[in-house]
Amino acid sequence: MFDVRRSRSSCYDFGLVLVSWCVILNWNGCHGICDPDSGPIGSVDCLLAAPRYDSYQWGTCLNDTYIEQVSNGKHTCPDRTSYCYYLCMNQFHGSNDARVHPECECSPWMTQTETHLPTAVLKARTAQRSGLPASCQNPVGADCSWYRMCLEKTFQCEGSPYPYAITFAEKMCLKFGKSYSTFNSKGQKWINAVRKCLQVTLATFLGSRTTLSCEEIQTRAFASHSACYVHPSPGAPSFCQLSFRDLWKIFWTVKSAIAQAPGLITEGLFEVIKGCVF
Repeated sequence: MFDVRRSRSSCYDFGLVLVSWCVILNWNGCHGICDPDSGPIGSVDCLLAAPRYDSYQWGTCLNDTYIEQVSNGKHTCPDRTSYCYYLCMNQFHGSNDARVHPECECSPWMTQTETHLPTAVLKARTAQRSGLPASCQNPVGADCSWYRMCLEKTFQCEGSPYPYAITFAEKMCLKFGKSYSTFNSKGQKWINAVRKCLQVTLATFLGSRTTLSCEEIQTRAFASHSACYVHPSPGAPSFCQLSFRDLWKIFWTVKSAIAQAPGLITEGLFEVIKGCVF
């Protein structure tokens, strides 16, 4: 454990991840707030993680499940709180070096405007106080209506040339739910983990309507499928470990959706195969 010094404020970084929150409001250099219980997801602050890093860098408030998922279990929030800051260098470069890359650098007197925030952090910014229920920002994967009530409510892409939330995601979620009892125990664990993985990944897009188009949402959503299929969560079975019988059921479950975005889905299938082979 090491101290994270900021201008007249203090946070803590546990191990590889900067997972800190602002402990006193309105102190100099404290631009965002990341409450360990309520977030909000997407709050951004300028932090100094000494002695590991040599200068200030941006940190984004994200939920613990997402941090663990995208880091393949390497990073988590301290004491497994629900929310914490994730350092730009860890999030986008997987680095714990002393040198902070230019695109992650910041100064404690900067305000969190689009002029100051780096592209990488802007892309990671998500629902700050969008009015959506807390379950939208921290989904558990079991509720298929999440796609309709959270993702579609935020982006409203149904009826556009690039639908995803209801036309594909909710439909597939319900189909897997209908056939859930026909899978063996490992297959059921895989379904549970993948459902959560997909929703947690998409939850980081909420509130980004000004920076993400329906086409971008659809592209990124389909791109997340291969990663979630192969590595849904630490300790969960991989697509590569499922029985032939369960793999065949998965194929018949998703085959009806191939016509919706054949290029993206085919590309995703190749990524899944590559993830299993390599």
